[in-house]
Amino acid sequence: MNDRFLKEKGFLLFEVVISIVVIATSFLFIINSYRTAKDSIERSTEILKTSLALERKMWPYEEKGKIEQMRQSGDFLGDGQFTWLLESTAVENTGINLVQIGIYDKKHPETHLYSVSTFLEDETE
Repeated sequence: MNDRFLKEKGFLLFEVVISIVVIATSFLFIINSYRTAKDSIERSTEILKTSLALERKMWPYEEKGKIEQMRQSGDFLGDGQFTWLLESTAVENTGINLVQIGIYDKKHPETHLYSVSTFLEDETE
């Protein structure tokens, strides 16, 4: 009678191990999804910050509508993380300059480059 009672009421060790594996796998998928979402939010925040910084540097020239040929670079005031480079080059026989401004993170300059380009009237003509 004892053997019959154990067979009907208990779980096999194999069933318990399979249940633990299923729960652990589900838990790992949930953690991975959370980490991926967190990384995406951090990346989006970085892109937004750099976009706003580029807009801040480009706006005075866009407002005026003109720019001279030049090359400037520097750091952002109050922010030691980002540096910028602005280049304005003439487009042949048009009276227009191609203006490119780039920003990069000092920690990862080779992989974190963002840039914006536009055309503005040449100030010298």
